[in-house]
Amino acid sequence: MMTLDFALSTHLRHLPGSPGILFTRWLPNGKSDAINVKVDPPLRDLKVWLERRGYVDEDGVILCDICRKEVDPSIMAKQERLIAGAMWGSFQVDGVTADELASLKGNVHGDPHYVGFSKKVIKPLFGSLSSFIQILRIQYGQYWLVDHGPWNSIEIPLGNACSMLELKWRTDASEAWSPFRPENQRIEWSGTSYRDFSFYIEQNDWEQIARLAAEGYEASLASQLLVYTHRLLEEGLLPHAVIQGVTALEVGLDEFVRSKGKKRSVKAFAEMTKKYDDQNLRLRTTLIAGMVDSIEEKDLDCVFDILEVRNSLIHDGKKVPKESEEKLRALMRVVAYLIQGAVLKFPIRDPGGPWSLREDRE
Repeated sequence: MMTLDFALSTHLRHLPGSPGILFTRWLPNGKSDAINVKVDPPLRDLKVWLERRGYVDEDGVILCDICRKEVDPSIMAKQERLIAGAMWGSFQVDGVTADELASLKGNVHGDPHYVGFSKKVIKPLFGSLSSFIQILRIQYGQYWLVDHGPWNSIEIPLGNACSMLELKWRTDASEAWSPFRPENQRIEWSGTSYRDFSFYIEQNDWEQIARLAAEGYEASLASQLLVYTHRLLEEGLLPHAVIQGVTALEVGLDEFVRSKGKKRSVKAFAEMTKKYDDQNLRLRTTLIAGMVDSIEEKDLDCVFDILEVRNSLIHDGKKVPKESEEKLRALMRVVAYLIQGAVLKFPIRDPGGPWSLREDRE
């Protein structure tokens, strides 16, 4: 068995419109400022580093550009806001068998030895890089950085995972680097299933907007929480969105009851359902949602599933399944029906796929 050298380089993924890693008056200087990251076998000696990439514009300000190495140290030491937009790294993999090495040299996509070996590399690598990004996101508040978390082949196919890190390998320093691509990268349009784009603002919505503005519309707390849930969902923060969505549901139920007035029967109903807030939100949801004809039974079932997911997340620390995303969208629809007043829409910021031109809706 032998040891292989690996290298990686990747753009620091962040929310659209957000920067990379923000620094002030200093940028890490490549390998001399590399950080050792803990990693599990068969990987070892994982180091990551950032480089001073960018240039000085006509106003004397350093701008980030990973293709240029023209950062002026004297300006850097004075500039309050500096951006690092990419990350590099290196590590070694021990215990490589003759069959695994032969499969790498053969470079045949889909080779069982190549694929099996790649999974042994990608799983611990993703976990360690996630830990590094979490330090920046949580300890240092740079929440806009995207953390893909532990590797999941369903969410990120093996070929895509290797491509996004631009992995390459060699047997020793005397050899040239070779690409590490066990499978072809899958290119998918995430939004080709969207046939109805009415979640964007339409012409007839503009009249509704004008009416609400003239009336001095103020968003309710439930609607604000719901929009924040939508934002978290769009930003890929599904666990946070689940927690926020259930909070929006609780507030929406209260707002619905209050909107029915101060009649004695309504007050009595409010007191009765209030008893179930902590003990059984599911029962309270059933009682109140049953008063709204627009709420579909299948969406209500999804709400109950999300309540279970949220409880498992909070109390047992279980991960949120990927399929919970669509169920959370159903919960959002239910809360939107509960909220009295303006129609709520939840647009997909970038549905992917080619933009289409159609004469009318299908």
